[in-house]
Amino acid sequence: MASSFVHPNRIDEKMNAVDYDPNVRKNGPNPFETFSSSVTSDGEHKPETDRYILYATYSCPFAHRTLIMRKLKGLEDIVRLSLLHPKMSHEGKGFWHYSGEEEGTDSQDPIFGYRWLKQIYDKADPDGNYNGKYTVPILFDIKLNKIVSNTSLDIMKMFDSCFDSILPEPYSSLHFTTEKFEEHSKWLHEKINTAVYKVGFSTEQSKYEEHVKELFLNLDRLETKLGAHSFIEGDHVQAFPTIIRFDTAYHLLFRCNIKDIRSGEKGFGDTVKFDQLKKGYYQSLKFNPSMIIALADVSFNHLNMRQPQDEPFELILVDLTQQLCEEWQKSFADLPHVTIVNNFFEQIPEFDCMVSAANSFGLMDGGIDAAITEFFGKQLPDRVQARIISEYGGVQPVGTSFIIETLGEKGERHPFLAHTPTMRVPKDISTTDNTYTAMFATLLAVQNHNRTSEKKIKKLACPGLGTLSGRVPLSVGAKLMALAYEHFLHPPTQLDWRHAKALDRRVMDIVHKRDSPPPASDSPEVSETNGIRGICPWLRRP
Repeated sequence: MASSFVHPNRIDEKMNAVDYDPNVRKNGPNPFETFSSSVTSDGEHKPETDRYILYATYSCPFAHRTLIMRKLKGLEDIVRLSLLHPKMSHEGKGFWHYSGEEEGTDSQDPIFGYRWLKQIYDKADPDGNYNGKYTVPILFDIKLNKIVSNTSLDIMKMFDSCFDSILPEPYSSLHFTTEKFEEHSKWLHEKINTAVYKVGFSTEQSKYEEHVKELFLNLDRLETKLGAHSFIEGDHVQAFPTIIRFDTAYHLLFRCNIKDIRSGEKGFGDTVKFDQLKKGYYQSLKFNPSMIIALADVSFNHLNMRQPQDEPFELILVDLTQQLCEEWQKSFADLPHVTIVNNFFEQIPEFDCMVSAANSFGLMDGGIDAAITEFFGKQLPDRVQARIISEYGGVQPVGTSFIIETLGEKGERHPFLAHTPTMRVPKDISTTDNTYTAMFATLLAVQNHNRTSEKKIKKLACPGLGTLSGRVPLSVGAKLMALAYEHFLHPPTQLDWRHAKALDRRVMDIVHKRDSPPPASDSPEVSETNGIRGICPWLRRP
């Protein structure tokens, strides 16, 4: 059977007989290489529903960024999407086209019926001034027949903020490109996104080794950079398309194979089409003359990073002891979303959840727990104890935490309590890691609650854990709480004994480097200005 393939340089008259060789340009009077407009409320490209269409392909990592941001910002019903074939046609010379052969892709351009991406460029540039490459992604203004932008990072930033005026909550308030995004973005582009291609295009052994070693050194640095975020930001979105292609394409095809990479963001799963991704790379004569596509595990079962729905919550550290607040200030200095309050917890105007760092039996009749009982009513400890009996057999283990509704009059403004025992019964826990495990358990309980409950916890109020009756030195307690929060913000992507022992060593190093203990329970320090401090500062309520 004769082939139905139409050579790109011999398009029929219905397709305007344009020249599709990317190396042959029309001679326009004002040449330019990128489209760089923006969607603005007071410009020619205004934010409107169904006015724009995103041209992309699942195989291109740069287009993939825009697909992720479109999803994260909830723009699926506002910005249309057209997906081209994952493989460039005409033997890899660079012609993105439509075929409809791959799942989810279009058979032709849904707006104009075109078959070739270059026709979209020609539609937006009838005078032939464009002198750049015919690449994806493209954000196209259907109303004006103009390309707004063909730069992936610019489209990402537009999706992040320029449509907020017509987006509902929570999408209009979610933002992923932070103030430092520009700085981080440049580093990512040079050291990660394009560095894989330096390795893949290397033709000399010495150059290959130089590029691949530098790449993996920067991947280690990238892990540290991304670990500084507690939730998804623009850095993650820019890095993810490159990272997810490592084990599937770059590891073998580009020889980026010093080690595997096994991590990713679950919530982007439906923007990743591994079969199309592999075809885009393996069916390229330049990289793979045999055109054989490697088999690989293409599931997301092994991915284990924080989910995009895990929006950050504010951690309010509250205690009447000034010294503890000062220790918190030092230990949490570089950690995000933290507020420190040197006051009674009742004086905090807004919090969704209060932590009760009590005992394993829910006996909330001393110290801050007595204050919590007085604030919310006797019904709260009664229900806490009932839950401990029903779920834990009457003894809630240290290292666990559960969220329970506070109910009552105060429950409307402060709806939840996190019950987190730091000890079975009041005793000295200064030689244990109970403070760390209690803090970590509390954070996980809040996270799991927010994943499953419609009513989210956005502000968590937490007192010192074990620093009163538990006799944990204030500096040690502050460091252990900060370490637990740090580990919560950026969990490991895989588990092994090296990681386990390193974590245990960090925790116990803090425990063993204790400073002077707080005053004994039978001789609290009294101050006319601060009230009773030391073992029981919560007795003197407002």
